Amino acid sequence: MKKTVTLIAASLIAGSSWAGFNDLLKGSADQFLKGSSTSAASGLSQGQIDAGLKEALSIGAERAIDYLGKPGGFLNDANVRIPLPGSVDKIASGLRAVGQGALVDEFETTMNKAAETAIPKTLDIVKDTVQNMTLEDAANILNGGDDAAT
Repeated sequence: MKKTVTLIAASLIAGSSWAGFNDLLKGSADQFLKGSSTSAASGLSQGQIDAGLKEALSIGAERAIDYLGKPGGFLNDANVRIPLPGSVDKIASGLRAVGQGALVDEFETTMNKAAETAIPKTLDIVKDTVQNMTLEDAANILNGGDDAAT
């Protein structure tokens, strides 16, 4: 239950940044899959291919989490930076109009720093999920949209 709550909290904190995380995961898995068709022809079993793909996804997860979990990992990268939720936009615009833009910026910075702190705590959950996925699950992530890894 605690793992589920942590994953849900991290997902909520990270919001649209999961598309960037998904890209990092896909990059590792795509690298593996480019060689898998020739590997299959050279006698690797389906189990070996499955294990290799899971390893590629695990390594991709580690790299993505290492990248995002450092100071500025979310905040300084436009691809994964967490913007203010749309429902807060009107309030933010109003605050900026009355000279309180620094408060808005501080809030957005705090959200991104919270995600940088939270994301490393998801590594075990992501790795466990990868190890329990089927080859079909992995293919759906690789062939799915930007948020397929969520």
